Amino acid sequence: MFEEYIDGTLGELERRARVLRAKIPRNLPTYYAALVKSCNDRLDGLLSVLRELRDSPEWHDERLRAERQRRLRRIVTALDRLETGGITALGRANEDDHFFNSLLERLRKEVKYPGELPTVSSLSQGYFYVDPDLNLMSVPLAERHFLLHWPDLYHELGHPLLVARDDPVLEPLQDRMLESAAVAMEHFHSLAREREGGRAPEQEKIRLRTWEFYWGKYWIFEFYCDLFAIYTLGPAFAWSHVHLSAKRGGDPYDYLMEQHPADAARMSVLLIGLREIGYHHEADRIAEVWQSVIGSSSYKPPSDFRTCYPQDVLQRIARQCLEGVEAIGCRIAHAGCDDKIHTLLNEAWQRFWDNPREYAAWEDQKTRELSGIGND
Repeated sequence: MFEEYIDGTLGELERRARVLRAKIPRNLPTYYAALVKSCNDRLDGLLSVLRELRDSPEWHDERLRAERQRRLRRIVTALDRLETGGITALGRANEDDHFFNSLLERLRKEVKYPGELPTVSSLSQGYFYVDPDLNLMSVPLAERHFLLHWPDLYHELGHPLLVARDDPVLEPLQDRMLESAAVAMEHFHSLAREREGGRAPEQEKIRLRTWEFYWGKYWIFEFYCDLFAIYTLGPAFAWSHVHLSAKRGGDPYDYLMEQHPADAARMSVLLIGLREIGYHHEADRIAEVWQSVIGSSSYKPPSDFRTCYPQDVLQRIARQCLEGVEAIGCRIAHAGCDDKIHTLLNEAWQRFWDNPREYAAWEDQKTRELSGIGND
């Protein structure tokens, strides 16, 4: 009965893969082409494995029964991801999606973005995020009408640059990130050596190892994406971080969030980055507002917060990232930059602070004016 069940399920999955391929529209604008190819390539690979598991005599050997079932489950997971991610984004593409994809094309030209642009879908179930494997970026459904978080598009654009493989143009940035990770690792290795010579509690040693793991696996990527946004957009991204932390954040000193550094550490590196490219006055103003925002809460930095996020390490990372962003040919933000989207997003935050009560009317007008962005 087990063999019959597996054979039947493999047939069902093959049909599902074929149905999903038929769901991919054939008449989408050209900026969806990369995602269409990615989805079709993955379907091809999954169909090939499905047919091998079904038809190859070797896979009907009883000794491979457990492995055959494991591979079937992996196919189910991969199909689910394709169906709910890339193929749904393609099947439901609408005018808001077309708008954001046109917007990203404009951003590519402004910042001289050297990587393959992700395809944008307005089907996010949370906030902005990007899936580098599919090269799919998701934004909230209503985001087209609001400017203050658009700076996060720049952060998400950083991720594909850091994980692309075998691209000599992008390797200078990736190499700097590895150097920055090594700086952080040496910090924790040095602390570990000190603790080994004394009587440090085992809990403290575990905490150091945990931080080292998070830095190497998650945090260095997020710091570099934050800095990429700062260096290519300027103050608007730091303002958006204040906004996001105030609206949605919790403890800004929480250093156990695994995939993201503590919000306060992210703000520290953003301010360092702004000063690296000459925005000293803006950095001072943002720091003042940030202190006001977090000062209104009861959160306090733990005694070892600077051990986890040492200022000298953050400063070295900011400098190394700037070297990397310059080395891959990106335009660095500066006070005289008059690129359209760069100017709009920085002006939006200036308008917000100049007159918060009247800001919404100005924002509504500006987003309406951008409707034809792909045609200018």
